[in-house]
Amino acid sequence: MNNLEPTSGEFIGGVHRVPFRIYYEDTDTGNVVYHANYLRFMERGRTDFLRQINLGLSGLMADKKTGILFVVRGVEIDFLSSARLDEAIIVETWVKRVSGAKLDMGQIVRTTDRILTRATVRAAITNHQGRAQRFPKGVREKLANLIIEQDD
Repeated sequence: MNNLEPTSGEFIGGVHRVPFRIYYEDTDTGNVVYHANYLRFMERGRTDFLRQINLGLSGLMADKKTGILFVVRGVEIDFLSSARLDEAIIVETWVKRVSGAKLDMGQIVRTTDRILTRATVRAAITNHQGRAQRFPKGVREKLANLIIEQDD
């Protein structure tokens, strides 16, 4: 038996791209993806983005005293087209802005030939008690080095 590892996608020009497949559980009775599931796909894309740059969430959250949490504060999203059962999709993620305790990421969910959704996700950084927390210096620098200008 071979060692099967899930994909974490790849970076192309500063944009992280990770593929997914649309399963029956993602769709409604018409085999069209239910709108809220795009948020789940984008969450997976952001998580894989961070893991790919060695900022896995489990490591960032591990220490109850110094660990940080990402809390989604807002999402601006446009639903442009629908994905269907068995279709392959790609979630693209990039850093738009980083400040002391905030992170804005751009995301697009697409097929090979059309954009399905585009969004800006605003996250706040907190400690385990839910209070705003500044990024640790190394984490902020790593994210700031990945900021790109992207037409979303």
